[in-house]
Amino acid sequence: TSYDAKGAAIVGSAPPAFGTDGTIYIATGAGNSPVANSIVSLTPPALTQKDSFTVDGSPFTSNPVVFQHRGKDLIVAANKDGRLYVLAGTSPGGADHKTPLHKSSPVSAGTQTTTGLASWQDAAGTRWIAVTLGGAAHADTKFPLANGAVSKGAIAAFTLVDQSDVPTLQPQWISRDLAGPVTPLVGNGVVFALAGGEV
Repeated sequence: TSYDAKGAAIVGSAPPAFGTDGTIYIATGAGNSPVANSIVSLTPPALTQKDSFTVDGSPFTSNPVVFQHRGKDLIVAANKDGRLYVLAGTSPGGADHKTPLHKSSPVSAGTQTTTGLASWQDAAGTRWIAVTLGGAAHADTKFPLANGAVSKGAIAAFTLVDQSDVPTLQPQWISRDLAGPVTPLVGNGVVFALAGGEV
């Protein structure tokens, strides 16, 4: 079985994300397609399209991550506009396919070429999301724990909190400047970073 994105680029180097009910979520980049610049949900095994969320004119940059929050699947995805989007697994973009549950303030100051996401839950039950920045950090997003100026790239971490019953991302920390960081790995609450570029 296969899914035809009809000309839209499917982004990310990792496998697609799976929801707890088996739904498959993919991210798309630019292209002349109705599902360009979108998060698309697919029903296995036929890979028929269930739903989608689209950011007009701005492609997504990596695979989304999916996890349970208060008994429901949530999706977090990174877009080239420098923001992270929080989406509901059952209806990623609402009735108009363009309304997220939440979008973060800009994390990156420039357009991103690659972005990787990782997620984990700590011993206290707090949900964390780590994202790689492909360039300078945006001045409008303040991290309580920072490690100097970021110009080349970094890994930034957010926690998921409920504000007025809406799952919202709050910035927590950002790494030191990294040249070409790739998707971090997380083990036992430790974030492992890899810089893939030249210093």
